[in-house]
Amino acid sequence: MKANLFGRYLQPRRSWIPYFVLTISLLFTTAATYYVSSTVQNKERLRFENDVQTTQAKIQDRIEAYITLLRAGSGLFAASETVTSQEFRAFVNRMKLRGSYPGIQGIGYSARVPAAAKDAFVTQMRQQGIANFNIRPNYPRLEYHAIIYLEPQDRRNRVAVGYDMFSEPVRRAAMERARDTGIPAASGKVTLVQEIDKHKQAGFLIYVPVYRGGNIPATKRQRQTELMGFIYSPFRADDLMNGIFGDEDRLVNFEIYDSHNVSSANLLHSSRSHTLNNRDRPQFQTNKKIDLGGRTWSLVFTSRPELELASDIDLAPFVAFIGVAMSMILFAMTHSLSSSRKAAERSAAALTESEKRFRRLVESNIFGVAFGNFQGKIHYANDYFLQLIGYEREDLLAGRLHWDSLTPAEFLPLDLQAAEELKKRGIAAPFEKQYIRKDGTRVPILIGAALLADTNTPQPEIIGFILDLSDRKAAQEALRWSEERYRSLVEATTNIIWDTKAEGEVVTELPGWSAFTGQKFEEYQRWGWIAAIHPEDRDRTAQAWLKALAHRSVYEMEHRVRRYDGEYRYMNARGVPVLETDGSVREWIGVHTDITERKQAEVERERLLQREKVAREEAETANRIKDEFLATLSHELRTPLNAMLGWTQLLRNRKFNEETTARALETIDRNTKSLAQLIEDILDMSRIVTGKLHLEIRKIDIVPVIVAAIETVLPAATAKNIQIESKLDSSIGSVMGDANRLQQVFWNLLANAVKFTPRDGRIEVRLFQFDSQVQVRVADNGQGISPEFLPHVFDRFLQADSTTTREYGGLGLGLSIVRQLVELHGGTVGAESAGLGKGATFTVALPIRAVDYNLNEPEQPHSQKEETAIAPPSLDGLRIVVVDDEADARDLLNTVLTQYGAKVVTRETARETIEAIAQFQPHVLVSDIGMPEEDGYALIHRLRQLPPEQGGQIPAIALTAYARTEDRDRALAAGFQQHIAKPVNPDKLAAVVSELARKVS
Repeated sequence: MKANLFGRYLQPRRSWIPYFVLTISLLFTTAATYYVSSTVQNKERLRFENDVQTTQAKIQDRIEAYITLLRAGSGLFAASETVTSQEFRAFVNRMKLRGSYPGIQGIGYSARVPAAAKDAFVTQMRQQGIANFNIRPNYPRLEYHAIIYLEPQDRRNRVAVGYDMFSEPVRRAAMERARDTGIPAASGKVTLVQEIDKHKQAGFLIYVPVYRGGNIPATKRQRQTELMGFIYSPFRADDLMNGIFGDEDRLVNFEIYDSHNVSSANLLHSSRSHTLNNRDRPQFQTNKKIDLGGRTWSLVFTSRPELELASDIDLAPFVAFIGVAMSMILFAMTHSLSSSRKAAERSAAALTESEKRFRRLVESNIFGVAFGNFQGKIHYANDYFLQLIGYEREDLLAGRLHWDSLTPAEFLPLDLQAAEELKKRGIAAPFEKQYIRKDGTRVPILIGAALLADTNTPQPEIIGFILDLSDRKAAQEALRWSEERYRSLVEATTNIIWDTKAEGEVVTELPGWSAFTGQKFEEYQRWGWIAAIHPEDRDRTAQAWLKALAHRSVYEMEHRVRRYDGEYRYMNARGVPVLETDGSVREWIGVHTDITERKQAEVERERLLQREKVAREEAETANRIKDEFLATLSHELRTPLNAMLGWTQLLRNRKFNEETTARALETIDRNTKSLAQLIEDILDMSRIVTGKLHLEIRKIDIVPVIVAAIETVLPAATAKNIQIESKLDSSIGSVMGDANRLQQVFWNLLANAVKFTPRDGRIEVRLFQFDSQVQVRVADNGQGISPEFLPHVFDRFLQADSTTTREYGGLGLGLSIVRQLVELHGGTVGAESAGLGKGATFTVALPIRAVDYNLNEPEQPHSQKEETAIAPPSLDGLRIVVVDDEADARDLLNTVLTQYGAKVVTRETARETIEAIAQFQPHVLVSDIGMPEEDGYALIHRLRQLPPEQGGQIPAIALTAYARTEDRDRALAAGFQQHIAKPVNPDKLAAVVSELARKVS
């Protein structure tokens, strides 16, 4: 009844129903348009976010790949701390950076160089072939981190070699972070040294520290100490991004900023084209953060116009137009079909809703959708499917897509089976197969199908649902490859790889452990492996393992493990927990590394350090002794020079009586001989040290040698009223030796005794035979020797008192020369003293093998105070040319030789001498050796090439301060007939000239 009333109530208002329908239809059209627009916008946002995630992942994956390359480079230096430039270049070339890893500027190595080693390091690098290598900037600092290798060597990278990256704050912050943490570190925004062109890109660098030994030290302090350098890569940000993305089409622009602060100062890279209108407001924008080697990058993503161009937003006007058209149709139909209006509206609404739902499902592109028939033709496909097979929509509309042409031949039987299943059941269960893409490559898919109409219709339509399996297949392949690599690593490595359950028990076989220890699986399973640990290390090994298990922390231990042959080897054990997603431990994986050689090297290193310490102390002592010797030498040279210079000036400026003049000349003569003796001692020590002192071993009577030495020091002893007592066993007879050198030995011992014995003292000299030795003992009651200094009394340059207040002079060479000369004779010399003020005794012992009791006519030495009593030689009628670059020397020689009757011509240079010889026709040439321009050797060489009539055979004497034995040999070999060492006695010089002239005539 109510229904009838309601119907009757509506009857008068039926004329308004079309307008009501029109209003509802328009509202529905508006809602549908809004829904389509929202759906399209959500789809575009999803595509935008997918592209953002893909772009972000590519950047992060590529940087991680580069860090992996740098870790491989650090492994190169871990294997060998000395890597040459050729080895480093070969290593980098094998990576084929530019082809396999586009965008990387290069891989380099910067070495840590202490300030003290800088010059040696620069020389070493130049010797390796790095021309003009220098460290820059060039200012003093504690250490340098110079780039020594950077490959490939293009024009940009060559500019960077030698640059000290530690000198620049941004780079230094990253290097210090990498050094202190032991992990890769990225720098902030910088301008690379390689930016040599006008257009400069922003850049950054990634550093991986390299430590001595290859392992990362445990503490920060150790890492700072053990750092060798850094493997690093410089990146030009724009080149890097171009290498990652190339020319691929993207739906987003992005900008990369170094740090959280998004500002132009921190901008590293912008993908926005300069030709685009930057005032266009993007449809979508989002900010992302990524962590890169301890640095945070801010990525600002904005949508590109291409995203909007590929949008289905045009569907909204189409839906609106269709809606309005349908509204008008419905409006017209309601006038004639008002009775069926409600049913039509419900049908239209249901159809529209169904279509919208289906379209939304298809166009969401969550999976591929394609429509076709049993003949193989595909007449509709969504974007997911087209992108999957690499075809364009134009190919679809042109009818070029067929099921069978997309399917490889080996999968056609599966398609036939699915077709039969469709015909029988109307659906085909999903199965895996492959499609052939337009470019010829294959893509793995999962496909299922269903019929949209009865199979009895002429051409039933098939809908297929396709899912891309590329990522899943890639993950499966990566997992398989990872397992294969792990298995290969376990089989190939010399280290012991092991794994345990979460509770720490061994439950699987460990081939490496069995091969090393000889234990069988039954012996080492569960906790049995600990039996192979050295008994002294077992407790702490077990405690460390239990602690790691309890805290789920890294297990690291050094202990000794028994090898199969019974030898215990030092091993470094390191294990890490493998965690589940919920944080629980799934298993433990670890490695044992044999470090026995390293332990032995550490012991050897400690021994070498101790040796180096001792050597350094000895060097410091030698340096101090050298300084003291030089100070003493200066004093001993200046003292006689002072007397000589003083008396010389007095004699030139004043007139003295004959007695004072004689005393002055005697003082000058005495000090001159003192200087000559100092120089001779130094030369003797030089000859002894260099092994160039030659002894003239002859038969000599030892008694006269000792007597001659006593006579030499007798005047000095008499001046101090010192009594010298000699007890010489004349039955000793003759010995084999160098008379002059043995006399030098006894003279040195006697001179020392006289020097250190006070006035009215006593010196005793004894010669006797003791067992198989002939001994000469010199004893005095003088100053004596302290117990501390006694062991060093024969050392070079050492004196008991080397202070400026010392009482006695000398260089500290005399006793050292004594020991060396005695040892050259096969004997020994020793010193004894009861202490200071208690005198000293020196004993020279010659072995019996050096003694000969049946010698005839032994050579007799002469006293140093003796002078050969011969008549002064006459040089009357002799013409002599003297050449010396020193004017005083020329004047002296001119005066000396003239006094003996010779006619003398002096010249300063070799060239002048050649001219003088041609004009003067001298009988003898007296030449210095050390002269400017041409020395004496060059002069004699030129003379000996001349014919005799031009002086080519003139007798020549080398008068020089070069007084070593090798200097004498060289002079004679060069062409001189005689070699005389300065200073020379005038009579001796005249005698040599006279004798040489006589022999030639």
